[in-house]
Amino acid sequence: MNKQEAKKRIQKLREEISHWNYQYFALNQKTDITEAARDALKKELSELERQFPDLVTPDSPTQRIGSVLSGELKKVRHAKKIYSLADIFNLEGLKDWEKRIEKLVPREKVSYVCEPKIDGLHIVLTYKKGKFVRAATRGNGVIGEDVSHTVRTIESVPLKLKKEVDIEVGGEVFMSKKSFEKLNKSQKKKDQTLFANPRNAAAGSVRQLDPRITADRNLDTFIYNSDEPDRWEHKAGHDLSVALFSQSEILERLKELGFKVNPHYKVCRNIQEIKGFYNSVKKKRNDYGYEIDGLAIKVDSLEQQDKMGRTAKTPRWAVAFKFPAEQTTTVVEDIIVQVGRTGAVTPVAVLKPVSVAGSTVSRATLHNQDEIKRLGIKIGDTVVIQKAGDVIPEVVKVLERFRTGKERKFKMPKLCPVCETKLVKPPSEVVFRCPNKKCFAQQRNSLIHFVSKKALNIDGMGKSIIDQLIEKDLVTTPADILTLKKGDLLELEHFADKAADNLIKAIEKAKRVHLGRFLFGLGVRYVGEETADLLARNVLLEPSPTPRLRRAGRGRNRTLKEAIDSIKKMGLEDLEAIEGIGDKVALGIHQYFQDKNHLKLLSQLIKAGIKIDSLDFEVATQKSRITGKTFLFTGSLKKFARDQAKDLVRAKGGRVASAVSKRVDYVVAGEKPGGKFKKARELGIKTIGEKEFKKLIR
Repeated sequence: MNKQEAKKRIQKLREEISHWNYQYFALNQKTDITEAARDALKKELSELERQFPDLVTPDSPTQRIGSVLSGELKKVRHAKKIYSLADIFNLEGLKDWEKRIEKLVPREKVSYVCEPKIDGLHIVLTYKKGKFVRAATRGNGVIGEDVSHTVRTIESVPLKLKKEVDIEVGGEVFMSKKSFEKLNKSQKKKDQTLFANPRNAAAGSVRQLDPRITADRNLDTFIYNSDEPDRWEHKAGHDLSVALFSQSEILERLKELGFKVNPHYKVCRNIQEIKGFYNSVKKKRNDYGYEIDGLAIKVDSLEQQDKMGRTAKTPRWAVAFKFPAEQTTTVVEDIIVQVGRTGAVTPVAVLKPVSVAGSTVSRATLHNQDEIKRLGIKIGDTVVIQKAGDVIPEVVKVLERFRTGKERKFKMPKLCPVCETKLVKPPSEVVFRCPNKKCFAQQRNSLIHFVSKKALNIDGMGKSIIDQLIEKDLVTTPADILTLKKGDLLELEHFADKAADNLIKAIEKAKRVHLGRFLFGLGVRYVGEETADLLARNVLLEPSPTPRLRRAGRGRNRTLKEAIDSIKKMGLEDLEAIEGIGDKVALGIHQYFQDKNHLKLLSQLIKAGIKIDSLDFEVATQKSRITGKTFLFTGSLKKFARDQAKDLVRAKGGRVASAVSKRVDYVVAGEKPGGKFKKARELGIKTIGEKEFKKLIR
């Protein structure tokens, strides 16, 4: 066979194999040839490409398995923030959500798309001109990990779409129950650690450095959403030119493009239909070939989704209606209290060990004194406990009929169990707190939090090492951790040269950190991951403090000191103006950055060498007319969906506020603007219409 003949044969083989993949994975249809015959044709294709290597292309079915990566997975920033769904656990929660929707879109008829919620790993796939470019994990919603090398080995992930579109889609990577059983049998045979569940197995397989391992584990995908579906008609060519108006249409369009979509979704017209579908899926749960943990429910209309918008963490137009958590009974052997990093004193039930949701549970949170009173729980009681996934186990019910009369009431201590300081209960809170900032428990837990995976992520520094460092008076604050020397570590048990060297390297590596992770690691009261990220992005989008850097377009390339100074200067009104930050959270942030002890710690951390990671500056890297400017939207926009307009501002280096303050530069007024428009006029803030807004963002 000459080269021209080989080229034609290779093209034909690729087309046929891709067509069979589309039939089997996207359409869930039987193919007209057997799997063995398909494998034979793939083998023929591989042989031809081996003979004519210059004819190999990245989207060929033979190119799924690439080379082994060295080192760690590369961090990547998502084009848009990836949101998670809020959980609801019962019919009351579903009805409450319905009431919130009625307030957001009054007097409008709402339909819902319901899909079985796959218990897997969220993945984001990027395609350019129809060709697979990248796969990334969700990560924290802003920064994920590049797992292209492993995800491309999954047969249901198309390397080439049916149309030459630029598109980013989201979905779930999962492992079937059958594949999971097969994998664990293999692990046992090799005397290797067994995986706890299919989700962990799928996540571990995707994050492998060697794609050959992933390819052997038979992973699968379901794709269920996409970026900017309202603009697909501009990307997709004449035969996909019809604009999309609903989530259900998105699913059908994804299928047309070649993605595997869960066939078991349903459009429901009301809450009663959702309830019926939920009960049906729950009843057949064990019949599915993969693990599901509830329903993903989304408002079907894209226009209504835009009107409802999002919170800092979740879209308001979607929820995860979870199946009931696994429950079991056990005995409360004692009730103790624990002191957290913010001084919160939490009662904890010490339980007779019992297996629930795949793990052994010996403790369960009782939250606070009010919860103990509500449950009527006593030491010695037989109780029902539940655990769902990674959620902390909790007591849901006391079985009073098992009482013998020997049970004892629990009394909240008046003094901190660690430092013996008198506990206080702030008027607006339900928890007791230890006010002593030098309390050993608070210091210890603050250090553990600071080095944790979601904060500075110092590899190899666990609780036991923190305990040893405290015991030997080597650390008292997070800044002390960053200035540790090899000689300090050699004083610890089981620490030889290599272990000490590795930990010092991990500490040095952690000094270059995303601002959001750093802020989260500080342990500011009420500030979780999402809020820390919100605050970080707003700070990083401020104009640079020097004219030279402003001219260079480096508005976001700020030092840690500059970022901290920006937060210090923010008043409560400024913080509340950040979309997603409420008054309670704003107060927590403001108080932290005005506290002398905290400012001293921040100064020590800067001196220890912490720097903001360069990835943080990839948001809005190009200089534009709106770099550093803050926008607020009010009224209904015609040309843009509200979220789309906000994303355009952020992409050009601007910020979005949710409340009127003096820090707002522009108020974009659509039809029927609300009270924000009037207040902006009173404050002298510039107000513009959609036409002027469009000119600004060009």
